[in-house]
Amino acid sequence: DEAVPAPAAPIRARCAAAATVAERTSLLTAHTVSVAAAVLQLAVDDVDHDAPLADLGFDSMRAVELADRLE
Repeated sequence: DEAVPAPAAPIRARCAAAATVAERTSLLTAHTVSVAAAVLQLAVDDVDHDAPLADLGFDSMRAVELADRLE
């Protein structure tokens, strides 16, 4: 059930089209969790977006991969 994150260009366009800060925050949170799930090879529902990265299983290499995918 691995999530496939959307490419960066569509998320930028969706954020630009969002009417409120709350909508943009929700879109960015969902995108970030989706990318984190892909890096960790987890289902999106298995990623606690309030947990510290280390608690999710991120080591330095995975953190770099997350950053690269989010750019």
